[in-house]
Amino acid sequence: MDKHLEIFESEASDLLTEIEQVILLVEDNPKDADAINRLFRAVHTLKGSGGMFSLTELVDLAHDLEAVLDRIRSNELTINTALINIILVSRDMLQELIANIGKANTDDIKIRLSALREGLQKFLVPKTGAKEEIASASQTALHMELALYRITFYPNENLYQTGMDPALLLKELQGLGRSAETVYTDKIPPLSGFDPSKCYLGWGIILETDKGIDAIRDIFIFVEDGSLIDITRLDVLPDEAAPRLGDILVARGDIARDEIEKFAISKIGQRLVETNTVSSEKIASSLEEQNAVARHQEALKRECIRVPSDKLDALINLVGELVTNQARIDQIAADINNPTLSAPVEDINRLTAELRDIVLNVRMVQIGTLFSKYKRLVRDLSRDLGKELDLVTEGEETELDKTVIDRLGEQLVHIIRNSVDHGIEPPDERERIGKPRRGTILLKAGHRGAHVVINVQDDGKGLNTEAIRAQAVKRGIVSADQELTEKEVFRLIFAPGLSTATKVTDVSGRGVGMDSVLKGVESLRGTIDIQSAEGQGTTFELALPLTLAIIDGLLVESGKQRYVIPLCVVEECLELSGETLTVEGARNLIEIRGGTIPILHLYSLFGGYSGGESREAVIVGVGDASVAIGVDSIIGNHQTVIKSLGELGRASPCISGATIMGDGNVALILDAAEIVKLATNEEKAKVA
Repeated sequence: MDKHLEIFESEASDLLTEIEQVILLVEDNPKDADAINRLFRAVHTLKGSGGMFSLTELVDLAHDLEAVLDRIRSNELTINTALINIILVSRDMLQELIANIGKANTDDIKIRLSALREGLQKFLVPKTGAKEEIASASQTALHMELALYRITFYPNENLYQTGMDPALLLKELQGLGRSAETVYTDKIPPLSGFDPSKCYLGWGIILETDKGIDAIRDIFIFVEDGSLIDITRLDVLPDEAAPRLGDILVARGDIARDEIEKFAISKIGQRLVETNTVSSEKIASSLEEQNAVARHQEALKRECIRVPSDKLDALINLVGELVTNQARIDQIAADINNPTLSAPVEDINRLTAELRDIVLNVRMVQIGTLFSKYKRLVRDLSRDLGKELDLVTEGEETELDKTVIDRLGEQLVHIIRNSVDHGIEPPDERERIGKPRRGTILLKAGHRGAHVVINVQDDGKGLNTEAIRAQAVKRGIVSADQELTEKEVFRLIFAPGLSTATKVTDVSGRGVGMDSVLKGVESLRGTIDIQSAEGQGTTFELALPLTLAIIDGLLVESGKQRYVIPLCVVEECLELSGETLTVEGARNLIEIRGGTIPILHLYSLFGGYSGGESREAVIVGVGDASVAIGVDSIIGNHQTVIKSLGELGRASPCISGATIMGDGNVALILDAAEIVKLATNEEKAKVA
């Protein structure tokens, strides 16, 4: 494929994501003029880019959609459900056309495209009578972006008498971003009428900031009375020419359009000043705006560099090899014990660690890119199921390895679908039991140590433990007389084929999905926990490692084999003695701080027993369970490059991978979650 077309498809994917996100923002807040402008700009950019590659169908559809959005911007259309629906369908069709580039459109696509364009045209039919009004729009964007603002400020003449200093206000503006100020002197009276206690100056300010318009307004909040304050966001597109000086002056209100047309284009600023039509300060401020727009356009173009994910994967693999070889150099330097090598080896260690951190950070992506996709999912599901609910997101700025995010998406879809279908009650039922008609699903992310924790919480009816247990008994998953804790009953929903749904729907009820959620999360070396209260709701908590490539581990030894335990699950290390070990039935336990926890000896788990008992133990915690791992010795911290073992690794669920040591030997990486499962089982676990 042509490399330019590949770049277009990558940019188009980002624009389509932006379009979907902003459509849902506009649906929630039709008064958000800034969001409407963002939506228009995204469609406009997509249309322009598609035109470069002669993508006629895409350009025509984008043009119709752009025309509809322009009518919204000019207050000629009222935003309603029907309008939002057709905009979303148009977005989906644009995505389908892009995915079909280089192929002939099928008859089905042609029919749907034609019907869609006819539907959009209906919104473009001129209306008679007064324009439909969309209430005055707020300039506040829910997701801030770097933007350019024009500010005109003429303070109340009596400003000084209130103790305010305009210089301090300007300094606060400078704290919001990059600014340029021009002083206006046109209101200074002749000396005979000059009062030194009054403020006659004004200012024209160009500000580039990502703090949003509300942050700008807050600075002027105490000087609004009697002052002239005008704040305008400038719509800047990277692919358009910078505005001309005359257009800027007209937009600012410094001169009328018919007046500006009397002057020649060349040297227009000089001519306007010479004829006293516009003051030199206003010309200087307009020129600064022109330059700022040009700078902002360049910033938009170079804001990010697109790098294919396979190149990042190759880079992380090379860094992994570098880390492995750095460990070998450490080992060789220790064997030689040459003081001359100490300094350069330390430098290599430091540089390797810095490079590793930088490369891992490059792979980090804000989880908000994943969360935003679920707003559309929840919207469509709630409409299909006749339910009323809101999806609330928190912690969108939390960063996670892109590989983890890509593999996590499907798991969260299953959980959210079940929350909508099984968790949230119908509106009438919620009202009858005293709940708000609209349910809420909270999708929240945050850091906990070396993990990212994601919560999916609903305020629905909660899990019915009796129904879950009954289905598990019916399917032979547990016996009728088996004693289970509440948490153990909750975890039965992950059993294959188990479902408490009374009927099968298009959304759920077949008993598939939640078992794949558990497998998917565990394949990412993560854990999942459930909390639920009947009548109040359910929370699924997923804990996932920040990255799957390189981890900090604790190196231990059992027999002649070395193992790595991920440092993020290690709680403490201790020496073992005969007094601390005990046996209860078929379970080996260790006494610690007045209580007992299970202990699993690695020589028992994997063999390699050399005739002695475990001398040390590593306490690991997964969820709310803690287990001791008995080892011969604890060697210390180890920077671990994770290598897959393929089919060989699947032979033992307690092994998640391997790493190459500095001496060339292989150390196995333990799967703490699986070890906790084995150690807490009432039957003694032993893997040959």
